[in-house]
Amino acid sequence: DVERSRGLGDVYKRQQQPEAQEPKAPPPWEGMIPPEIDEWGQLPVQAGTFDHVDGLFYFTYAVCIFFFVLITAVLLYSVVAHRRKTWDQKPLSNVTHNTPLEVVWTVIPLIIVMIMFAWGFKGSLDMTTVPHEAQRNTYKATAKQWNWTFTYPDDNVQSYGEVWMVVNKPAQFILESTDVLHAFFLPSMRVKRDVIPGRYQSVWFNPIKEGTYHMFCAEYCGDDHSRMYAKVHVVDQATSVSYTHLRAHETSLHL
Repeated sequence: DVERSRGLGDVYKRQQQPEAQEPKAPPPWEGMIPPEIDEWGQLPVQAGTFDHVDGLFYFTYAVCIFFFVLITAVLLYSVVAHRRKTWDQKPLSNVTHNTPLEVVWTVIPLIIVMIMFAWGFKGSLDMTTVPHEAQRNTYKATAKQWNWTFTYPDDNVQSYGEVWMVVNKPAQFILESTDVLHAFFLPSMRVKRDVIPGRYQSVWFNPIKEGTYHMFCAEYCGDDHSRMYAKVHVVDQATSVSYTHLRAHETSLHL
């Protein structure tokens, strides 16, 4: 009985001990230089042509800060200046509303919101209307848990986890998902588009600055969502052609 109890105790101890986990591979962005931040300290420096995104973002940001400070200041002043000083103090006023004031705080926010809407709508049209030059330079981005596959224009060449583009050459990406909902998010180019299973989506932009940029999946897609990452290399024409030829040669060797 004693030996049997010891044996059961050893089994229990082994069950309680956490299993050794295999170390995860380093994150795909390891070694990447953090993106340069703009002068206002909020967004990565823009590498595309959709500058209206920055203007609208900072306008909205400024409006939010202004009204937060204004409303908080009025609230704190009212709490202190108009507080009840004795338990039997009567109200100083029985006024329940002020029509001019209510019109002002309705009309002014309405004007501000309509400015935001018009600004955003115009920018949305620019971002969804693909120019002919970008249509002639169409990539395909295929999303799958948890990686990206890119197919290059007019070719069967593919790359995985990174894509090479030519600077100052507008490009369109046809987006597809083979499993769940994903999102194509490239902060430095100011573009984001959902990638929906069973449906093709498209997005375009014009890279105007050479460099390597971060691309993320911005819709939760499972366990390794945070590691669904790709590098976007913006290079000159000669470098892009050399890379494409190299990928084509490697692809032919595997056929």
